[in-house]
Formats: sequence, C-alpha cells, structure tokens
Amino acid sequence: MASSGRFIVVGGGISGLAAALRLSGRIDPSRIILIEGSTSVGGWIRTDRSSTGALFECGPRSVRPQGEAGMATLQLVSDIGLADSVLPITRSHSYAQRRYIYAKTSMNALPTSFSLSTMLKAQAPFERSFLSAGLKDLTSFRGTGLKLSDSSPDAVKTLAQGESIDSFFSRRFGEDIARYGVAAMIRGVYAGDSKMLCLRSCFPLIYDWEQKYGSVVLGMMRMKPAPVPKDAAELVRRPRKEGWRAWSLTEGMASLPLAIHKELLERGVDVRLGTMCEKVEMTGQGVQVHCGGDVIEGDHVIAALP
Repeated sequence: MASSGRFIVVGGGISGLAAALRLSGRIDPSRIILIEGSTSVGGWIRTDRSSTGALFECGPRSVRPQGEAGMATLQLVSDIGLADSVLPITRSHSYAQRRYIYAKTSMNALPTSFSLSTMLKAQAPFERSFLSAGLKDLTSFRGTGLKLSDSSPDAVKTLAQGESIDSFFSRRFGEDIARYGVAAMIRGVYAGDSKMLCLRSCFPLIYDWEQKYGSVVLGMMRMKPAPVPKDAAELVRRPRKEGWRAWSLTEGMASLPLAIHKELLERGVDVRLGTMCEKVEMTGQGVQVHCGGDVIEGDHVIAALP
C-alpha cells in the first residue's frame, strides 16, 4: 500500500473503523479522514439498553473466534483495551447448547450434538435429515461453483455480482437448510439477508472448499486450524485453551465500534460523522469524495460501504 498522501475511508461501520485503525498504525493518523453518513459509528452493530438495564442486540450478537479472521478480531479487541470486557461463550454454555429457530409458527430446537439418531432423522423445521443434506453436497458434481471459465452471459453476470449465500447453500445442501438454518445464522452474525450477501466475500474459506475439493463437507474434513501467531495477545490464545464457541462483550457489541472510534480520535484521525458520501470521483491527481456541497480531496480511498 502506498504510504504517502491523504487517505479517505468511506463508511463508519466496523469494516471502515477497522481499516482506519489498522492504517493509523502504519502512517501518520492525521493523514486519514473517515466519513460516515449517520451521526454514529458501527453500521449494523447496535445495542439498546432497556429501563431495567437489560441489553438488546439489534444487530450481530456474537463473534466466532475461529480462523484467521477470528484471531485478528480478538487481537484488535485486545489492542484497544477491551480484553477485560470479553464475554466468552464456551461449548458447554447454555447459550451454545440451547439454540432455537422460529419457523412455521413455532419454536424449533436445534440438536446440541450430531449423533447418529440426529443425523438420520429429519428434525423440524428441516424437511430432510442432516445426513441427506450432507450426501447432497458430497454427490454434487465437483466444481459446480461458477468459475472464470463459464462463458454464458448469465454465468458471467452472476460471477461478477458474486453468488449469494442463500443460492450456494440451496444448491449444495437444499433449500430448507438454506432457508431455515443458514439464513437464521446469517441474521445473527451479519444482521443481514443471506440472499443479498455474497458467499465469497463473507465465507471465502467455504468458497475455496468447493473450488478445491468439490464439496463443503470434504473441505471441513480436511480443514486444519490456522496457527496462532507467535506475537498474538493472550486473548487470541484463550479460545482454544478454554473451548470457546463464540464471544460477546459485557456492555454489548456496540461497545466495540465505540471503542475503536474513541481510539481513532485519540490517535488524531479526522472522523466526520453526519457526512454523507454522494459520489467518489477519481482524478488525475487523486480522488475527490463529494459530500453534499463539500468536496474532500485525497490521494487514496477505501470504500467500506454495504
């Protein structure tokens, strides 16, 4: 990445905040401008507190610690001083054991483990057994995902846009798995619609499994845990030691973007809330970001928009 000039980060959600924070550790923070259209940071992440003090997550309610992304997130949390606020959810925790999906006008309990009986029998709201769904994935043609070699207009258009999470899981495991299981998970993790989110962007590892092995199940079986970096914070090491399934924050997930926002201001980053980006124009000398009647000029732009 170029190290000179002014950087403009468009979007004050968690992606834009994380990008600005990482960048501020590499260059002079005063050369960074972050603009956000609303009057608060965090994007989809929002926590409301009731009059009795109860917390309600209006967006993502927890974070998974697995993989390189999971470790990077915990490192970020540690770096901004929130390690003591992390609320671990272990595999034995009731939160992890008692999971329900509201579908077909009723609450449906999900299995706490995948024993032979739970694998063979279809459980509401799913229309087929998990074994049947797994076999569908295993017996699908190898490499059925869209590739650059696809030449049909529809294939090229879909590849450019990115196959949705819903389309991918419907194709590989069945529409019921995608509709009831995956869609519910996506609501909890991304606070988004699985039909609108790109699988390759959200789950690049799953995309790679299909491309490499022709099967998500085979990819899972061959997956090896990502190594923990030698210089990682203790918080990054705890999930494997303690068997975390997920984690949250004692003051709600919104405390994460708020803490990053505070850290950016303390470092000297120019954060402009209530500044709606209307157009980004590349010029011969750099970039112009049009915000209402104002034009912000810079040399580089990072777009962190929905």
